[in-house]
Amino acid sequence: AAKAAEGRFKITQTDIRNGLSKAKIPLRTQIIGSDSRIMIDGGHNEAGIDSLAKVMTQMKIKDAVGVVGMVKGKAVDHAAKVLSGFFSKVYCVDGYAKTNIPAEMIAEKFNDFVDHVETNTGTTIDNEVIEYYEDMGWSSDE
Repeated sequence: AAKAAEGRFKITQTDIRNGLSKAKIPLRTQIIGSDSRIMIDGGHNEAGIDSLAKVMTQMKIKDAVGVVGMVKGKAVDHAAKVLSGFFSKVYCVDGYAKTNIPAEMIAEKFNDFVDHVETNTGTTIDNEVIEYYEDMGWSSDE
């Protein structure tokens, strides 16, 4: 696509690379704050989980605290196996979407790999937050 655009538009390969390097997709492995170790990731399929593990490996993250919530149909078994090596504690949550996996079920998967696992059942997210993400094309039913 970049090659096709070059010559037809006044956009260079450098312009495209610069634009892509600044692009952000909300909740796709974002670091919160410049000095922070708070990371948010919204990838719950196997490829997204593997990508998050790669980022965490590159950042040399270990003994982190994970807050994990997933909706039905997502790769919770794979997440537990792949991500547990980065966590010293995992807090499993639910109540944020109609189709979330119960926190207890997520905890069962992570208990096989992490010593400290807790659940926070019935977490609620303000309706304004849900509406914001639905306006962005995200569905709380997914």
